[in-house]
Amino acid sequence: EGLNRFDPVNLKFTRFLHDPKNPNTISNNSVHSICEGSRNDLWVGTSEGLNMFNKEKNIFIRFINDPNDPNSLGSNSVRAVFQDKSGVVWIGTYDKGLSRFDPESGLFTNYQHDPNDPNSLGSNDIRAIHDDPDGVLWFGGGYGGVFQFDRDTEKFIRHQHDDNDPSSLSHNG
Repeated sequence: EGLNRFDPVNLKFTRFLHDPKNPNTISNNSVHSICEGSRNDLWVGTSEGLNMFNKEKNIFIRFINDPNDPNSLGSNSVRAVFQDKSGVVWIGTYDKGLSRFDPESGLFTNYQHDPNDPNSLGSNDIRAIHDDPDGVLWFGGGYGGVFQFDRDTEKFIRHQHDDNDPSSLSHNG
C-alpha cells in the first residue's frame, strides 16, 4: 500500500501514502510501476494517475487526466512508466493506450489503438515499455502483440501472431 522507501543504513522503511487533503502526497496507494528519472526523481504510476516524486523534498507532483485537455495524461490508470535517454517519459495505461510526457514543455501526447489504422498502437492496454541498445522503443500489453515506435514518423510497427507465419510472434497476449 502506497510507496515504501527502504533505508539500508537504519534498516527501516518510510511509507508514503495518499492523503486526500494534501496535494503533495501520492495520488493513490495502488502503485503499479516505478521508474527512476534522470534528475534524481522517481516516476510512479498508480491507479489514479502519474506522480513524480522529488526525493530531496519528499513531495509528489501529480499528473492527472483532464477530459477537457487533450495535452493531459491519457488515462489515470497507469500500468507502466519509462523514461528514455532524451528525458521523455512514456506512460502505458490500462485503457487509453500510451502517453508521452515532455518534462520541458509539461505537455502530454497521447497515442491510441485505431482499428482502421495499421500504423497506430496495436492495443490500448500497455503494460511494458523498453528501449533497446539502438534507442528503439518497444511496447507490449494486452492481446495486441508487441509494438515498435518509429520516432521519425511517429508511427507504430506491429509485431503480432500470424497463424500462417511460423516465424511470427507466438501469441499476442
